[in-house]
Amino acid sequence: MPTANIHPDSEHPIGKVLLPDGFLDVPSRDLLLRLLQVEPKQRLRSLRTLTTIAFFKGYNFEDVNKKKIKAKELLKTHYGEDYDKRNEATVSFDGFDEILISE
Repeated sequence: MPTANIHPDSEHPIGKVLLPDGFLDVPSRDLLLRLLQVEPKQRLRSLRTLTTIAFFKGYNFEDVNKKKIKAKELLKTHYGEDYDKRNEATVSFDGFDEILISE
């Protein structure tokens, strides 16, 4: 498993994340690592910054805000129709946030 130092410029030796090979595509990995930054000033902190991340390329945040786009549609757009069948690890989360995803 590759190791990613969340905050490579940090003087602190903490903040390592193990990401399995092939589990995340590059945009997803980038987003996750930015959200998990140890140093708060280095984390994603605003919607404006979030809109510049490759993971959200092509998403219309205004439509999401106005609920013209549903969360389930975003998942299908990024991961395809079978987004919920990606691997057996998701079984542990059956029903998690079902209300938000089904809106």
